[in-house]
Parts: sequence; structure tokens; C-alpha cells
Amino acid sequence: MGWIVLKRKPVRAYNKDRVREICMTHLNQQLQAKKPALILCLGNVAVQSFFQNPDAEVKTLRGVWHEVNGFPTAVAYHPLAVRRRPNLRSYFMEDWDQIAERYHNGI
Repeated sequence: MGWIVLKRKPVRAYNKDRVREICMTHLNQQLQAKKPALILCLGNVAVQSFFQNPDAEVKTLRGVWHEVNGFPTAVAYHPLAVRRRPNLRSYFMEDWDQIAERYHNGI
């Protein structure tokens, strides 16, 4: 069974560092409880938070699998980025194909 964890971005002004800390604490609890077979980070905010590296970027990490905190992790552009920049669509689709292949081959 697969699990999808979606986080939301607050709409009003907020303390980004504090919110990120709270969300990551909650996400880590979810990961330990559910033990997902793989993680997919969509977009730079997710990548920087999950990889715990403020300099991490999708464009340099996508296309290969990473081991983060014991979880196989893939990186892809956020769908809104692809919508705004259609030239990213082929990369986005490549990443989803890679994820689907791993998932269908028993992770």
C-alpha cells in the first residue's frame, strides 16, 4: 500500500523557519510510523527541507535515486513549476517514468 503525504503552504505571512521545523517534525513522525517504500520530493522547498540542505536544488538532484534518512528518495520538479515553465515537462515526465518503473519492479 502506498502513502502520500501532502504538505500545504500557509497563505498569510508566517515564520518560514518555524513552520518548516514543525512540518518536518510531523513528517518525520509520519515516516517512522508508516515506513514508506519510497519518497518523492516535488520542488525545491520539499527537497531543501527533506535533504536538510538549503542549497539543494531539483535540477541537480533529479534523475537518480538518493538514500535520505534510510528512505529511497526521488526528486522532481513541482507540477506548478512545470505549468509555469513548459520546457520542464519532459524532465517531469522522465522523473515520473523512473518512479513508476521502480514502483512496478517491487521498489
